[in-house]
Amino acid sequence: MLGFITSCALVLWTFLPWVPQLPEVVLVPLLITLLIVWFPTILQIAVGMRAQYGSLLRLSAGDLMSALPQWAKTLAVAFAIGLVVSALTAVPSIVQGNPDMQGGKLIINEHGTIVEVTNAQYWTSVAAHERFASAIMALFFGFAIMARMVLKSKRPSKTTSTPATGR
Repeated sequence: MLGFITSCALVLWTFLPWVPQLPEVVLVPLLITLLIVWFPTILQIAVGMRAQYGSLLRLSAGDLMSALPQWAKTLAVAFAIGLVVSALTAVPSIVQGNPDMQGGKLIINEHGTIVEVTNAQYWTSVAAHERFASAIMALFFGFAIMARMVLKSKRPSKTTSTPATGR
């Protein structure tokens, strides 16, 4: 949950033009956390869905969404749309190249084509790259949260009693 909140906060941060952008290295711990969370989630989904459906091939997004309460469905769709739109707003800047510094000059490096840019252009590009990466990570964190909610709701309750044996 903390990874999802942090990713979403970073996405919002990149839309604020008056605040300095964070160095991209800040995303590394978030990515490591995503990997730590993601693989166990995939294993839980595989085990849980195989037990319920008999095969992973029958798993669909609709199956996951149908198991969520209405408030969670609404929230998941709203966040997904917001994060996809945020990632798409970054694409025009990303396709121009990667921001970098060479010899004290701010540049955009697009597959070997180097263009010197202004400070504003450089930080706009940094923000776009951060927004794209953070939005994608937030989508993955969100999926993990949704999947864990579904799997938790499918578990048998520990408080269920066993039928009487008649003894």
